[in-house]
Amino acid sequence: MNYKKTLIFGLLVVTNIVNAKNIVYQDDIYMHQANPELVKLVDSVVQEVGYTGDYELIEPNKAALVINPWNSMVGSAVNPQTQNNFIVINNEWFKGLSLDEQKFLVARCLIKFEHGALPELIKPLPGIKLDLLRLLILGLFCLVIMLLFWLINKTTLRSKSRWMKWSVVLFIAFVLDSTLLTWGHQKVINCLVEQYNSKINQIVLTKLPNKQAAISALECVDAVVKEGLKNGEMAYKDHENIYFKMVKELKNK
Repeated sequence: MNYKKTLIFGLLVVTNIVNAKNIVYQDDIYMHQANPELVKLVDSVVQEVGYTGDYELIEPNKAALVINPWNSMVGSAVNPQTQNNFIVINNEWFKGLSLDEQKFLVARCLIKFEHGALPELIKPLPGIKLDLLRLLILGLFCLVIMLLFWLINKTTLRSKSRWMKWSVVLFIAFVLDSTLLTWGHQKVINCLVEQYNSKINQIVLTKLPNKQAAISALECVDAVVKEGLKNGEMAYKDHENIYFKMVKELKNK
């Protein structure tokens, strides 16, 4: 009998673990709890992709659309008050997509909850307020300074005072940092983000294998980004070509 009780208890625990829960959002001036139809749709995607965490599902009010243009589509983040993952869906835009397109964008949010919003390499290290990539750049910067100082000692400046040589070195290093190193740093980040997006998309497609719907959904997002930039919405600037590249990659596979 004790074995039966233990088995039943274990099954109940497992059921509670594997069943994701939609946590009701407390409405405010920016967001409100999503309508039941959206909740039902997202719950179905949760089951299809096997997501097991709790989440909040919300819709933006007009104020949210003003302060953050990304709220005009589908997005995800962590609620700073409750620490719950949340998905925000602008239903006015969302209902213009096909069902499979809707599912793909929701699934991307859910998979990103599991894998994180950023690639592992550029996440902050535990207990440290710098990330690994910046530490690598700092190390490179120090090496550049040492190399510059060595080169200066090979020129006519070697007879100059130490403070003058250091002034020249630091000036050149500053110019390099604000140009080449900054450019290289951003290029590395962009490369990591592209690889991460590719990974997320491929995981989604293993669970919802409608590639054409995925392409169409990403094209819809890209169209909003491009239109926003055309209208001067600079919040989209860093994502100007991200969705276009995702579409191109999926088309080529």
